[in-house]
Amino acid sequence: MNSNNNLDRRKFLKLSAVTGLSAMIAPKLLLADDCDLTTSDIQGPFFSAGSPTTNVLADTSEPGTRLFISGKVYADDCITPVQGAIVDVWQANDSGCYSVFEQCTPASTNPYNLRGQMLTDAQGNYGFESIKPGFYLNGANFRPAHIHFRVVTPDNTILVTQLYFQNDPYISIDPWASDPSAAERIIPLTTQGDDLYGTFDIKMNTMATVGINDEELKPDFFVLHQNYPNPFNPETTIRYSLPLTSKVKLIVFNEMGKTVAVLENGTKSSGYHNAAWNGKDSKGRKSANGLYFYKIEVENEKGKFSQTQKMMLLK
Repeated sequence: MNSNNNLDRRKFLKLSAVTGLSAMIAPKLLLADDCDLTTSDIQGPFFSAGSPTTNVLADTSEPGTRLFISGKVYADDCITPVQGAIVDVWQANDSGCYSVFEQCTPASTNPYNLRGQMLTDAQGNYGFESIKPGFYLNGANFRPAHIHFRVVTPDNTILVTQLYFQNDPYISIDPWASDPSAAERIIPLTTQGDDLYGTFDIKMNTMATVGINDEELKPDFFVLHQNYPNPFNPETTIRYSLPLTSKVKLIVFNEMGKTVAVLENGTKSSGYHNAAWNGKDSKGRKSANGLYFYKIEVENEKGKFSQTQKMMLLK
């Protein structure tokens, strides 16, 4: 990490707290006995507009523990999912260094490494793969591991916030993570093999009537999104986007490379699509718990594309 940025970070965070240049932590708005809106947090100095549309934030060679985050974006009734919300995410690497603004080691060939944005589907789902962020100094103390979120709904309601993780040794001394309003943004992580999994649902201060249809959304890129929920039992949804009408094959296979189920095999129109897997093989038998992969193969007038993601079935 570039140590010259410690002072810049400290100045920015202090100035933000005093002058309100970034999103301030607001009290939770209680809508019902069990429904609180997600609170805001500081944006920090390392937000960069124009991150690519992707749900794989970390290069395959990126050092650190692999982390899978998924969740839903809800309207102000904490029940209605918000479709078409932009979830913009950025974070530090395993050493506490941010791409775009700092010279990170090891260097990545992706200038937007550990940054990306995605759209929520008709059920409000989003998900991404990354690595658990590292710590960095803010003055005399380390900031806890955190991931930045900037969520924009179709009616242009904006929430800037941060996600933290339980059992982090620096939460209690961090002025933002230790604020009582951040309590519901400190989530547990589940360990499966060498990977970590977490769920973060976001409740926006936007009316339940907002949203747009999948038909109105025009994807610019081919993307195989992270399944939701993940880990899952008994069923999960796999979302993918097609900028062009394409021949699509979507399969589930196990760690041995054996095909377990074929979820899609035909022509699909451009747009956003969902496929469900019920945890059963092609003969209707329940699959064993553990790690599985899903792979999409796409062919259209622009060429052939493929992408693979991981998911965890629990019993």
